[in-house]
Amino acid sequence: MVTGSLQHWNLTLEREVGASSTVSVGYVASKGTHLNRSRDLNQAAPGPGEVFLRRPLPAFGSIFFTESGGNSAYHSLQATWNRRFAGGVSLLAAYTWAKSIDDTSAFLATNADSNFPQNSRDYGAERARSSYDVRQRLSAAAVWSAWRGVEVRAIATAQTGAPFTPILRFDNSNTGNASGNVGYDRPNVAGDPRLSERTPERWFHTSAFTIAPPFTFGNAGRNIVDGPGLVNLDLAVARTFPLREKLKLTAEAQAFNVTNTAHFNLPERYADEPSTFGRIFSARAPRQMQLVLRLHF
Repeated sequence: MVTGSLQHWNLTLEREVGASSTVSVGYVASKGTHLNRSRDLNQAAPGPGEVFLRRPLPAFGSIFFTESGGNSAYHSLQATWNRRFAGGVSLLAAYTWAKSIDDTSAFLATNADSNFPQNSRDYGAERARSSYDVRQRLSAAAVWSAWRGVEVRAIATAQTGAPFTPILRFDNSNTGNASGNVGYDRPNVAGDPRLSERTPERWFHTSAFTIAPPFTFGNAGRNIVDGPGLVNLDLAVARTFPLREKLKLTAEAQAFNVTNTAHFNLPERYADEPSTFGRIFSARAPRQMQLVLRLHF
């Protein structure tokens, strides 16, 4: 194991526009080297018959091997606008257009990807979009300092979906995949999975994936389908009451996901289960509201 490193660089231009606003545009990037990644050191070669007979060390099963050979790359265009208006109103807006690439996005499996190679002898085939790659994100925050200690805050966010990897539940390659902390086989790609109209019942074109011939790896890459995006609005209203010279009380009402928009989770990604493949069965939290009392001293 070697200590990993992350290099950052950016070039940002900032300019005042008028007496009360600033605009900035920047190129922001990073590169990760010697990151942790895992593979099966004793994976069998694809083929028929008993798996253990084709392993490099037949007396052992899968060997979970961790090494510092991972790499990542991130490039982005980032723009912000900050403006103060009359009447105690301020606004901050930020937009990011980015792309993140790596060969593994986490040490262990996540809902998006197993973070373990399909073919442990070919880690180069794992290089793809990161599981947390959000291509576009727009956010805006507004604050209104109103009368008598009242403050109104709002945060709006809109972003595209992060990718995920279609997989198989069974060991189609007959290499020891789909058992324990090892990789999963993937399907073959037979078309474009993108749909013009996506619904929770059919998030992507499921017929674009087929089961690979027996004893072979699928040719579908890692993180090649986009999951659901996000549009969200949070609001808060607070008022501060002075009690004594150094003592004050703040009462606040907070509302999250004010519009009660369904923020869907990732769809089912097992290509060998056609009844559920490509369907979404869950979502994140609906509208939530809470009251807060805060004593400052």
